[in-house]
Amino acid sequence: MKEKPKKKRKKKSKAMSDGSSVKMGVVGIGVILALLIASWVYVQLGKSIVVGHYGRFNMVLVRENGNVAFVTFDPGEKKIESIDYPGNLFIRSRSVGEYKVSQLYFLGKYDSEEGSFAKRKIQGFMRVPISGHLVSKGDEGTKSDLFKALRSCIYCRGGRSNLSVFDIVALMKRLFSYTWNDRDVDELVRRGVLVSEGEDYSFNKGRMQEYVERRFFDWSIAQENVSVSVINASGSNGMGYDVSDFLSNSGMDVVIVKGYKEVFEKSKLVVGDELLLDSSTVSSFRELLGVADIVVGDTSEHRADVVLFVGKDMMSIF
Repeated sequence: MKEKPKKKRKKKSKAMSDGSSVKMGVVGIGVILALLIASWVYVQLGKSIVVGHYGRFNMVLVRENGNVAFVTFDPGEKKIESIDYPGNLFIRSRSVGEYKVSQLYFLGKYDSEEGSFAKRKIQGFMRVPISGHLVSKGDEGTKSDLFKALRSCIYCRGGRSNLSVFDIVALMKRLFSYTWNDRDVDELVRRGVLVSEGEDYSFNKGRMQEYVERRFFDWSIAQENVSVSVINASGSNGMGYDVSDFLSNSGMDVVIVKGYKEVFEKSKLVVGDELLLDSSTVSSFRELLGVADIVVGDTSEHRADVVLFVGKDMMSIF
């Protein structure tokens, strides 16, 4: 009779032990899930090019049918502008030569860079900084195509989009809260930016520069008031002025453009003050032009805060 209570206590102790194991297992799973979510959030925030950046955001919407749209978000004015480029527009690149806009998607697709390749070439063609790219299957109008592409591209691979999930959410919010303005082909022809040549179009480089100059200005860069000297060390005539136009359209103050006796394979940025290393201006050289060689040095000879030595590598953009 005395042993029965002991057996009951053993069963109760075993049940409590099993319950504790289950709870510990649930807690362990919860901790693992929390770490995975935290890691995912960290990665998404790290790759974000919209969230955490407060200046103008430019991107290209690349349609699979060949048409490409340039879209710019201005948080200051709370407006969005889009320029639709027809697929039968001929543009010229220093690295590829002359080709139609409709070929950009297919040329990039060979290396699974259908969106990023088009972004680089439109950036060089317009001489305007472009951070984002997104591939769309639609052709119903830029705003509609952009919305559908954003909605369906939460898990797009890098070739089709370089936007993080947080970027996509932020841009979708702006689509519904900002004023939208379309700039079509007819307007560009009237302004002399595009030239109709039968069934095809060409572009006027000077008129293009006049059209985009100040229109897509990024005040977050301009307000830093950093002066830039551009030294053409690429060995390609006119390359310094192409880069100068690009930097000016970005909001930078270009004070000197000149050639150089040596030819650099890789571009180099010399910064006069190490405090500028964390500036938006210097970050733009790294993120938009791919300049990896950034050093602190004497820039007084070139009368600027920073000096960009343009190398042959810059030809892949322009």
